[in-house]
Parts: sequence; structure tokens; C-alpha cells
Amino acid sequence: MTFDQGLGAPGNITRISGFFHASVWEPPRKGGVEEANFQVHILLIDKHFIYQSYCAYSFAGNRPAVSEEASMRYLISLDDAVRALASAVDLVGTDEVHHGKRVALMASTLAERLGWPLPRRIVAHRAAMLHDCGVSRSTEHHELIAQMEWPGAEAHCVRGADYLSGVPAFRELAPIVRWHHQRWCEMPSGLDKTIAETANLIFMADRMDALRAQYQVTHHPAGINRLMTALNAERGRLFHPDFVDLAEDVSRSEAFWFSLEPDAIEFSLDIVPLPHDRHALNWHEMHALSVLFARIIDAKSEFTADHSLHVGALSRLLAALMGLPRQRCGDVELAGLLHDLGKLRVPDEVLDKQGSLDLREKRVMARHSFETHVLLRRLFGDHPLADWAAWHHENLLGTGYPFRRKELPIEARIIAIADIFQALLQDRPYRRGKRPDEAMAILADLAAKKRIDGTIVQIVAAHLDVCVQAATGKSPRRRWPSFERRTAPFLLAGEIPQSKGARPRRQP
Repeated sequence: MTFDQGLGAPGNITRISGFFHASVWEPPRKGGVEEANFQVHILLIDKHFIYQSYCAYSFAGNRPAVSEEASMRYLISLDDAVRALASAVDLVGTDEVHHGKRVALMASTLAERLGWPLPRRIVAHRAAMLHDCGVSRSTEHHELIAQMEWPGAEAHCVRGADYLSGVPAFRELAPIVRWHHQRWCEMPSGLDKTIAETANLIFMADRMDALRAQYQVTHHPAGINRLMTALNAERGRLFHPDFVDLAEDVSRSEAFWFSLEPDAIEFSLDIVPLPHDRHALNWHEMHALSVLFARIIDAKSEFTADHSLHVGALSRLLAALMGLPRQRCGDVELAGLLHDLGKLRVPDEVLDKQGSLDLREKRVMARHSFETHVLLRRLFGDHPLADWAAWHHENLLGTGYPFRRKELPIEARIIAIADIFQALLQDRPYRRGKRPDEAMAILADLAAKKRIDGTIVQIVAAHLDVCVQAATGKSPRRRWPSFERRTAPFLLAGEIPQSKGARPRRQP
């Protein structure tokens, strides 16, 4: 589908093949309307997924200009990205972390002993790292760790494969993750042999780590015998017989088990023979990777469904309306997608609690921004994107958390407001979602108290309809506002519009 199919004039919404296409906003401009290049936010919505893409839109020619995102580059190591994502997924274990890394280390050790060539070992290592990327809820993680075969295990395999298939760099991992809880004796007959063997090797390594924790293998050597007894009982049924024999041989080495300990796992992974070359990803590739992270984050709770995706969309919209350069707008969207990465460590019962959080629970919740910072620094290095994402609970008075910063760059201020606005509109376990005018009243109050940036709040009010669209993915019940320029001086006077739909009053 081309961009000019179904778009029509700016401001229209047209339904095509089950998707909504909407050109939704006009950034600040100096020239006349006919000369302006508009940013067009194409919001594609179906029942499963929300995806945002952007292009330049020429009003005069009504055709898209060549996108600049393809030329934007992010220099990262794919294995650093895999490790960062594995670290994020491991947070779901709350206290029992490093599960994905231990499974990857065991799978890599076994694959090397099997004589698999390096390219195959690399794929096995990455798939093992990400095998549980479909797990977002700590309750699900606990069931998977506690039982050799859990009846509900297939769901996270299907989700994980779906997530990975959306990222070109990880697409080859998807079928392995899809079948990594399949019994060896029941592998689909038409499945590629390499995929089947790799998936089963990861399944066995996954169960070895679950048994390792259950039997306290490193602290009680007798636990190794119990672990191997459990594996041998499933020889030929759950696991490939040759893999079980190899596991028994490897398990005799104390160093094998010591390498899995928390104080040794990172070093042990560092010396796994893998390529650590850094690859230049363009914005679209980096966006696909960030959406993968966001989908895992948003699946953590039914009350935060699509929250990160919408914060990313709204953050980019506000950045463009503030006049930021295109590349920084793209970076702001990525930061918005990733801002809640550390929330994977927050237990389900805290996220879904219907009442007020106690002091301990507040401290647990406050930690998520710190975890976000650690993970994104590992992925992006010194790029300020990690700071923008992690500072979304800071405020201009220095009373936010967890860094207590007063000086915040415009990008962090944008993401903070996008996060607040989207959360206010969304149902949460302790309240119903607010109406747009109610959400605007809260933003205006926070701006009046100098906690958030009042200029950005004015931008939200002046373009309220399209901000609501970006924040919720829902089409408005009335026609879209025209692209004429509007301002919101009423906010400076502390007024909040109360008219139907909270549309700002037109100024003479």
C-alpha cells in the first residue's frame, strides 16, 4: 500500500483493509500552508497490534517525500541487544534473575560439545537468551520454573515467536522459540531438523536451570544426581537421548555449575566465542527492535496494554510540534517506547493492586526507572536516549524519582508529559480512565505547580484531539480538527475548557 492510498486531504480518516490511516497533525511552521511540509503520522490499528510509521507529507503535491529515517544510524552490537533484552525479560523473575542467561550459557556449552558449527551455535545462543521473551507476568514465570511440564507453557512460546518475527534481525529465532517447550517425541514431522534440535536443546537447558534452582545444585552436590535422574526419566520423550547423555557428561564438572552463579554468569557469557561486531541499524530497524521491547513491557498487565506504544507515538508527535529536528523526534519516539523497560521487574500483584501502594510497594515501583536506565545504557552506551527514557518520573522541582533531578532536557520533559497523559486516559486497576478534559485539567494543574513543562502542556491543549488519538489509538467521535494553527493562552490564565470533547476555545 502506498502512502497516498486512502489518505486524501490532511485531517481525513479512511478505513482500508481493516486498518485506519490518519494524517493527524501540523508542526510549527514559518511559511504558508502551500509551502509547508507536514509530518504525517500513519497509525495502523488492528485487534492485535499498533504500529507507528512516519513520512514527510507535501501539502501542495499531496504525495510523500522521501523519508530520512532510513539514513539515521544506531551503532549497536546485536548480541548486546540480545543480552539487554534477556536482562529485561529476566527481570520478570523478580528475585530469581539471570534465567535466560544461564539457559544460553548451558545451551552454548552443549552445542559446542555437540560439534555444531559457529553460525548454528550463534543462533542457538541468541534463541536461548530470548526463549522466554513471551513471558511478561511473574505468575507465569513462577509456573514455568516450578514444573517440568506446565500445561500453559505453549502460550508464551507462541507470543515470543510472534514478537521475534516482527524484528528482521531476530526473525530466524522465531520458530526455535515457538517450539522450545515441545516434547521431542511429538515434534511436528515437517519441522526443519535443525530448528527441532535447537529448540529441544534449549528446552532441556531450560529445564536443567529450573531443576538446578529446585535442587540447589551448586550448594548440594547430591542435587546433581537428582537433576540427572529427572532428565533421564524423560529421555526420548521430552528430550533428545543424545542431549541427555551429553548433559550427564557435562554435569560432572563443578566449573560448569559455578559458571552459572550470579557472580560469574556475566564473565562466563563474555568468554563465549561469539562475534561482537557492532552493526549500524537504521531508524526503522531500531524502531522494530524497540517495538519488540515495548510489546513485552505492555503485556505485563492488562491495564497497561499498548501503553509504551502510545507513549512512543505521543512523544514523537509532541517533539515535532515543539519543532525538534526529525532525527531527535525519532530518538524521542524510541525513548518513549522503552521508558518502562524496568517495569518488568515489578511483581504482578503490585502493578495490578486496586488500592494504594504501601511504602515497600512504592519503593519497588520507584526502582523501575533505575532498571530502565541500566538496561538502556547497556544497549545505547552514551546516547542520551537512555536518560530521556529513565527520567520520565522526574519533575522540574527535583522531587520526582528515582534520580531527584531538577534539570531535565526537553526530550525528557516531553516523555514525562506523554506518559502522564496516556496513563490518565487509560483504565487502571484503581480507577477508570479520565476524559480528555479531565486529563487536561490535571496536566494544567501540574504545570501551574511548576512540576512539568507548561509550554508542552499548551501544545497538548492546542492539539488535544490528535494527542488523544496518539495516546489511545482510538478514532474521535467527531470530525478531525482542521490543520489551522491554534494556541491555548487560556492555560496561562489557569482556565480549562469544559466544552464537549474538551476542544480548546478558538481565539479571535
